[in-house]
Amino acid sequence: MANQFSSNLKSLTTRAITAGMKTLLHLFVIAAALFIFVGSAHSQCSPGTSPCILVSDFESRQISVWPDAGGNTAINLAFLSGCTSPYCAVGAGGGGEGVACLAGHTNQLYVTDAGNYVNTFNLSNGQFLPGGSAYVGQQAVGLVANAAGTALYVGVAGSPYELYSLGASASGLMPGPYINDPISAAVAIGSGYCSSSPNVPCAYDGNVFTSWDSVHGVGVNEYIPGGTYLQPLTPVTTQFLPDIPPVGNSNCRTFGTSQMHCWNALRGLAFDAYGNLWINSVASGDNGTFTFAPPPPGSGFGCGAPVCPLYFTPDTGLNGGGGQSTPTGLTVAPANDPSNPGAILIANYDTQSVNIIRPSSCHGSLANPGTCTESTFIEVPAGGRPKFVVYNVSCPDPDTNGYLEICKQSNPNSPVTGTFDFTASAPLFSSGTVEVPVGECSGPLEVPDGQITVTEAPTIGDLVSDVTACSYNEFGECVPDLVSWTLPDLYATVPVATGGVSSETLTTFTNYAASPGQLKVCKIAGLGTPVGTEFTFTVTGIPPFQVQAGPPGQGGFCQLVAGTFPVNTPVTIAETPNAGYPLTSATVECNACTYSVNLPQSSVTTTIGAGITVASFTNTKSSGGCLICRNPGIE
Repeated sequence: MANQFSSNLKSLTTRAITAGMKTLLHLFVIAAALFIFVGSAHSQCSPGTSPCILVSDFESRQISVWPDAGGNTAINLAFLSGCTSPYCAVGAGGGGEGVACLAGHTNQLYVTDAGNYVNTFNLSNGQFLPGGSAYVGQQAVGLVANAAGTALYVGVAGSPYELYSLGASASGLMPGPYINDPISAAVAIGSGYCSSSPNVPCAYDGNVFTSWDSVHGVGVNEYIPGGTYLQPLTPVTTQFLPDIPPVGNSNCRTFGTSQMHCWNALRGLAFDAYGNLWINSVASGDNGTFTFAPPPPGSGFGCGAPVCPLYFTPDTGLNGGGGQSTPTGLTVAPANDPSNPGAILIANYDTQSVNIIRPSSCHGSLANPGTCTESTFIEVPAGGRPKFVVYNVSCPDPDTNGYLEICKQSNPNSPVTGTFDFTASAPLFSSGTVEVPVGECSGPLEVPDGQITVTEAPTIGDLVSDVTACSYNEFGECVPDLVSWTLPDLYATVPVATGGVSSETLTTFTNYAASPGQLKVCKIAGLGTPVGTEFTFTVTGIPPFQVQAGPPGQGGFCQLVAGTFPVNTPVTIAETPNAGYPLTSATVECNACTYSVNLPQSSVTTTIGAGITVASFTNTKSSGGCLICRNPGIE
């Protein structure tokens, strides 16, 4: 993926990051808890066990529930109860033109059904809640919650097209102001990390995006939230994805082997963890999925828009046999999804299927756009018309939740001070940042039951010397029950039982002021690279230096960087590109550090771990073609 990098917490472990490995997890790119599920679905889709996928069906107006592994057997084909209220479109079971939840709204799922309302369903019994409906004037065809989970944005296909903002209270949804917008069928929230440095979100993170259709244009509009309503980031005539003019037809680009494709009738859209925009097109001859990527910072590469063409993946066609098809809704699997991290799921109205694109199948770069491979993921029953697909969203579910409290202590032999940041996470769940001062604890955090990973954010100069965990039994005793932790890792796994605060799990991290660490840079002679070839490196704050390529069998030749660094100090090691011997893989071996690898920019960003942190670079002789294709990069 463009600007892709992987962040990891390691304990004396080496992981090779190669150009073909594109779906590694981001421990810091988990934006929200993604767990719902009602009634019979609870046992099969409970937090900490198996996530689920929601698929709306245009014909039945129902929402079906599918396992994270896909297949042809649904968990529940009729997830929501039928709605005969005048607030619902005729025959609507739920509709699923959009599905969202709001923070703090326990057991409530908000759904659009192509009628004039956004409706609310009870997650405990699937029943329609008429008091929660909000009138939006005309056909509601897109729905998304903002990044904080505090407001809904609704796309309305009327005359004129409009974008509504909805607030919420105990008495139901409250329509807010709206703006005219040439929306077609989708609304999305911007997200992702557009820098080679960890934890640097894209400039458009949290903004609201709408797709255009072929009648009104060929791009994507962007809006910035302003209080309780939306304010245009720029006039609506200025698009986030405009008619890019690289070739004769302004909204076309050549992908792969001389195949030109144009983005015209755009439908579902979503952003992945790297800031890439994935969007479906239903234009004849160009029905498929386009990918647009933000150029690497400082690369000098541009296309006249914030994101540039990267991939086009043609749809599989009618029942896999070619012909015109209609890919509509689109979603990106969370980076910590246990089955398909970062995968793109596409609801195809004509093929009776939900298809999948795995990022590892994508080949191309911003300079030479390429393509990905799409395959069938879910097969819906005969006669079905899948229109939208979403992962289970951040809906509070008291039936399967427990409580966790995080405490911070100082090692008396080497004391620390200040406030430390933590995150509690499980498959498809993240608490967000939790701040805890030394000597204090957080408040009770509602989390899914099961095993929870508690991760401490790196603090310069400090490491973890001990982690403990205990949970309270019926006698009020805190019984030790830490699942796993390895010195000096910054993360631990603890159990959380279903129940209230009185049975919470108490987790304590103890930190110490650590000795400074060292950095070693190694150069490995890959296929076709002569041993002894010199490569130039720069390290943050250090003058350029050279390292010769050494034999792979001995780990190459290495050089210790002068001086020492406080542990958790972030440094970037960049190799000066060599066109004849491009960088094809990089590894980091470290003790309790976080790191990221950016092959397109020939760099590694890492924090300094305890002892020696080793960054190794492997180069392979260029064949003049695509010996080992980067994905993506600037060639």
